[in-house]
Amino acid sequence: MRRTTFIGIALAGLVIAALACAPTIPGVQPTAEPIEMPTLVVVPTTEPTVAPTATSEPTVTVEASGGKSGAEATITPPSGEDPGGSKGSGGATGNANLTMINDSGSEICYVYISPTDSEYWGDDWLGGEEIVQPDGQRRFSLPAGTYDLLAEDCSGNTIDERYDVSVAGALEWAVGGAPQGDLRLTLYNNSGSEICYAYISLSTSDTWGGDQLGNSTIPDGEYHDFMVTAGNYDLLAEDCNGNTVDERYGVTISSDRDWSIGSSSQGQAALTIVNSTDVSVYYVFISPSDSDSWGDDWLGNDIIAPGGSYTFYVDEGYYDLRADDMDFNTMATRFGEDVSGDVEWTLFVGDASLTLQNNAQDAVCYVFISPTDSTEWGGDWLGSSEIVDPGTSRLFSLPSGTYDPRADDCSGNILNEQYGVSVQGDMYWTVPR
Repeated sequence: MRRTTFIGIALAGLVIAALACAPTIPGVQPTAEPIEMPTLVVVPTTEPTVAPTATSEPTVTVEASGGKSGAEATITPPSGEDPGGSKGSGGATGNANLTMINDSGSEICYVYISPTDSEYWGDDWLGGEEIVQPDGQRRFSLPAGTYDLLAEDCSGNTIDERYDVSVAGALEWAVGGAPQGDLRLTLYNNSGSEICYAYISLSTSDTWGGDQLGNSTIPDGEYHDFMVTAGNYDLLAEDCNGNTVDERYGVTISSDRDWSIGSSSQGQAALTIVNSTDVSVYYVFISPSDSDSWGDDWLGNDIIAPGGSYTFYVDEGYYDLRADDMDFNTMATRFGEDVSGDVEWTLFVGDASLTLQNNAQDAVCYVFISPTDSTEWGGDWLGSSEIVDPGTSRLFSLPSGTYDPRADDCSGNILNEQYGVSVQGDMYWTVPR
């Protein structure tokens, strides 16, 4: 619809004045009846917000910027800081609420909410000025439907991008939760309870983020697919009263995999580490025995306190295991461990000790103590910072057994290595000059 502007009103006024002042043309009779001028209606330059009915179509605009592939019509972001409307403001602008929670650690400066059936992102819903700080949140009100969501930092870099999100009622969007990707994590619920909340958090994060189910639930006997990127995750499922149904840590997702609750998952094993020492475990490494590296730490920001335990879920197979304290001192290792079904690895203060006495002229920077029946040396028992200076000693506590010990200087040169050493009770290992 073309809108009458104030310029049009002014032109109309000039026309009226010209007619009033025009001279009478001889021979032409004036009109008997006065000419009725059309009523001029001033249309405001901005349209009032109208609360949509259940059958109304979303408001559209052709002035959108940015987009999936350019500017085009999409739903219009409501104006004002509270898109839900305030008391006395005339009502909300939609019949669904989407609450964006910023768990990303970065400022969010741009938010795009576009209908899934549109090929364009449309306008920034934060208006170009508003910023959602880390740990902050922002509520958007919009018509119920299926949407694509995009959050960007202040440099326009994508923080979170999601597609085919069903928005109805009240839904939380946790930015910085489980990254959306092309790997399918399927949760099978055989717990006997309805699952109402599911949290999928990167193991490196110290927060769970938002509920990944939104308004959906998973009844007993049903399943739900989540799309994530490859990585290590912590998983948490809760019933509708917020009670924990299942909790897992350090779950590696490198391909499509199942998360089965209440029944065993074929090909998946549970490895539980029980810490019976008096030292907290800060780092755990679980590496396939055929790998030549330890890989990443599986504990992330968590620790296993003395007397505590921690369960990791891995594919069945043979693994090398290692647990370190906060200074990367190796507390215990296992090599070629058959991990299938439910496996428990108890860390305890060893019933034997091996005291390294360094009589060499060089400092000992690396110590390896490997079971004699292992083909690998395993991790450095001194960690990343400790050294044994010339003339000093270091005691290592370990289970009784037969070991191959080795000591290296700070350049990785072997100072001393021995094989088939029976360690029973208190034993000494001297590195000679």
